Amino acid sequence: MRTVSAQFLEAIRNPPGGPAIRVEAWRSGVRVDTYGDAGIPIHAGEVQVDGTKATQRTLSGLQVEATTEMWDLLSPVGTQLRCYRGFRFGPGLSELVPVGWFVIESLTENYGGQWDGTVDAAPDLMWNVQRSQFPGPRTFSAGTPIRTVISTLLSEIVGSVNITATSTATLPSTTVFERDRLQAVTDSAASIGALVFIDADGTPTLADMPTIQPTTVWDADAGPTGVMYSAARKRSMDGVYSAVSASPSNTDGTPTFSPQVVKDTNPQSPTYYLGPFGLVPFFMSSDKFQNAGQALAAAAAKLPLVSATRAEFDLTAECNPALQAWDTINVTLPRRSRDEQPITERHMVAQFTVPLTPDGVQSISTRSTVADLTSE
Repeated sequence: MRTVSAQFLEAIRNPPGGPAIRVEAWRSGVRVDTYGDAGIPIHAGEVQVDGTKATQRTLSGLQVEATTEMWDLLSPVGTQLRCYRGFRFGPGLSELVPVGWFVIESLTENYGGQWDGTVDAAPDLMWNVQRSQFPGPRTFSAGTPIRTVISTLLSEIVGSVNITATSTATLPSTTVFERDRLQAVTDSAASIGALVFIDADGTPTLADMPTIQPTTVWDADAGPTGVMYSAARKRSMDGVYSAVSASPSNTDGTPTFSPQVVKDTNPQSPTYYLGPFGLVPFFMSSDKFQNAGQALAAAAAKLPLVSATRAEFDLTAECNPALQAWDTINVTLPRRSRDEQPITERHMVAQFTVPLTPDGVQSISTRSTVADLTSE
């Protein structure tokens, strides 16, 4: 979760002055709207965040004034929208956090009837990486750190990369990327057990695969002082695996080492590979696996994600705009009866929304592994 004050966290439960929302228009690193702290006038819209995708954040359904001035402001190529949400604490006092930087891909203005303008599609800055394919093959020499490959390919398009991934693996041989820059970046990240994404403040980031943490950053709870409106609790084995098998993929078809397999070895887990679930492997391969150790590390990083759908919640709650994908939170359900102890589980946030209207409600989808369900 983004760093915020204790006052901000308390305001999620008891907003003193209501939400504060600001949308700004930028081009070439310069703010081009003239609305100041108030931001562009908007009537609807939300930010959708999906931690399972390279383009994590998408701005959708943003409705603005249908005026010539607004059309001229938003329609030029390269216009970006920077969105913020937080709380007002009093006259001139507020605290906001960024909830995404977006590229306007599609804009519509309706004449007659509602007379409104809509930003139909605005993905985050990873869209620029996706569009910027290689005009010719791109080559990196053997021994180049894979983190360097990823950082180079990203920074050429979206600026300096924040690297927190810990792998020191290097390319096992000369590597040629034919055309797709985003595919080159995501495949390279997967080979070292990492994710690439654009943070809420527009920073391209390379981080280790997320895992559920022993401490939580927020409580999504029910009750008179809680933030939860509704919850659906799920247990599903669809698309769930009990092992990951990581193999080298060479162009000549000759494997350099045997597949490296990581299994769910927790006897208490429903997907324990020696239990009723059985051995159900998820397969991954990469031509960037330099040795068996690197492949084993990548498989170990992947296992919590492909087995993390074993427990899920779909929630609606008061909006916490400081959330980030894969944050670990507590989810506390309403009691079924007065005498029953409330159920609390520790989950990772996989998807969520941030409404850009004061009355909007946040939707959150979570995942957990069974071994980490109950919070102490």
